Amino acid sequence: MPRPPRFTQEEVAVAAFDIVRGGGEESLTARSLAEKLGCSVKPIFGLFDTMDEVLNLQKEGREKRHAAEQELQSIEGALRQKLLEIRK
Repeated sequence: MPRPPRFTQEEVAVAAFDIVRGGGEESLTARSLAEKLGCSVKPIFGLFDTMDEVLNLQKEGREKRHAAEQELQSIEGALRQKLLEIRK
């Protein structure tokens, strides 16, 4: 029976995001990711066929995070405006 994966794709993507944030896309390698996760490269390639897949998932997560931050800023601005109106 095969061993269950040590990590989820999401956990790998978060580690990839941290690496890219700290050193840019060129710093994301299978070895740097394995080091960040505390494993060999084998568990990574058990979840992904290529590092491009890891990079793409990391980019998707980064874009979703950016969109969520934009939405939060918009909501905070609207809330701030409502509070100022209430003060009047």
